[in-house]
Amino acid sequence: MDFDKKDRREILYFSFLLIFLISLIHVKALGNHLYWSYPWLDMVIHFLGGLWIGVSFLWFYFFSGLFRKSLLKKKSIFWISLSVVFLAAVSWEIFEFIIRGTLKEQGFISDSLSDILLGVLGGLVAYRYFVFNFIKDNL
Repeated sequence: MDFDKKDRREILYFSFLLIFLISLIHVKALGNHLYWSYPWLDMVIHFLGGLWIGVSFLWFYFFSGLFRKSLLKKKSIFWISLSVVFLAAVSWEIFEFIIRGTLKEQGFISDSLSDILLGVLGGLVAYRYFVFNFIKDNL
């Protein structure tokens, strides 16, 4: 796969835009108690977080120069994106449990599963974005 500098910048800028948007929403939501007023906002943040992790990791893997260049098939890119986002989402839920002891809270299991699912969905969107915009050949 041969990528030009425009490709490298585009996905990196998109990653920065996503983390800025996530940070802005999160800070406003915490400061104004919006997560309690609008429970669906947590779902949006987890989806955007999965999208950000997927996009950022794919940029890191393909464009950072730290990994050997290899020709990957769409199927491999799919599993890489899905695995990284799933691992991050599960790790985040474990982190939440450790710092807040949320296991005893009502709805913890369904909330955690929803958070993981939405993060993974964001990772799938990252995969589609990457493949449609940066994979020129039909592998």
